[in-house]
Amino acid sequence: MRLSLEKKTIFTVIIFAFVSLVIVFTIIWPTIVRIKELDRETYDLRVYLEKRYEKILNQRSSLKKIENIKTEVQAFPEHIFNIGEELQLITILEGVAAKNNVVQRIAGSNVDKITDQRLKISLNISGAYHNVLHYLTDIENLDYFLTVQQLQITAAIDPISHNDTTSMNLDVSMYVVN
Repeated sequence: MRLSLEKKTIFTVIIFAFVSLVIVFTIIWPTIVRIKELDRETYDLRVYLEKRYEKILNQRSSLKKIENIKTEVQAFPEHIFNIGEELQLITILEGVAAKNNVVQRIAGSNVDKITDQRLKISLNISGAYHNVLHYLTDIENLDYFLTVQQLQITAAIDPISHNDTTSMNLDVSMYVVN
């Protein structure tokens, strides 16, 4: 029995298609799946490495910032009030008042009993408006780290001498070191 040419051609095409399908499903398809897995793993690895690189850059910049902070912190002790310097502080405040031609009165303070490592001073200042403002500027420019807790300015005109007088109530606090 001889197969006709047409049947041979169909049979050859079917065998070729079958062999092609076997090759596709046994070699090409698993290779494509593996390539996709490798692509995903490569992407994940790249993301991981980028995060690590960013962390390293942040660590380097943090180390540089720490070195800068260390050098800046070395100057802090001269700006922090030390226990035992109370007389020096009062002398400085009186000097600022005399320089600006204002009358200064210490209304209250906790110099005798410093709590929570904070020295609190309440000042009453009176004088000409510009002098009071210059006094406030000089107080803010002192070498100590001062925190203004309360500031109240009132102006009044003396009816007899027609001079303007400005009063300022100023509450400040400072960090204290033993």
